[in-house]
Amino acid sequence: MLTVRLKRFDRSKHYESFAALVSREDDLAFWMPLACLNTDKDLDYYIDTRFSRYYHEFFVVENRDNGLMGVVYSHDYHPNDGHAMVSIALGPEYRDKGYGAVAMGIFLDFLFNHYSIRKVFATIYGYNKRSLAVSKRAGFCEEGCLKEYRYLNGRYHDLHYLSITREAFYRLHRTMIESIKTNTTEDSQKDNQGSPRSTLVVL
Repeated sequence: MLTVRLKRFDRSKHYESFAALVSREDDLAFWMPLACLNTDKDLDYYIDTRFSRYYHEFFVVENRDNGLMGVVYSHDYHPNDGHAMVSIALGPEYRDKGYGAVAMGIFLDFLFNHYSIRKVFATIYGYNKRSLAVSKRAGFCEEGCLKEYRYLNGRYHDLHYLSITREAFYRLHRTMIESIKTNTTEDSQKDNQGSPRSTLVVL
């Protein structure tokens, strides 16, 4: 049985767990441009600037015990063009267990139902071979590659651009989304904008 909960970031509740997630220097190379966030001041600046200027939607990913497993978010939302960028990051102990697939599925369903988005993009570094493979198996198509984009560990690495359309997502994953909705064990709460504050899924 797999349980995933997406919740709005609550600074009073999630700060310490989020700080631990973004303090893993080796993991940051997979999803953040920063080398590391060494102090509370660094983290405060990151939260203040990213939440006010960068993120479009941002959820923490929790397990059944309300422990923070990671984060999933969108940015660079362009409503006139109908697209946005998406990303997910999980702690190493939660990878390769299906949590990421369920969390991203819930999140994309949320985006497609609440915004004028017809397509989402994701960028993945070439050294993140696991995420590249998983994303392609999930239906993301590679649209381009920026050669030698990042310097890490003595080498330059490519940055891959992938995408999936609304139509392709539901064609490939409708059964999963319907199963998620069928097995949801608590009603979605609403904020003033009508977006769900949390979704609990048991598969």
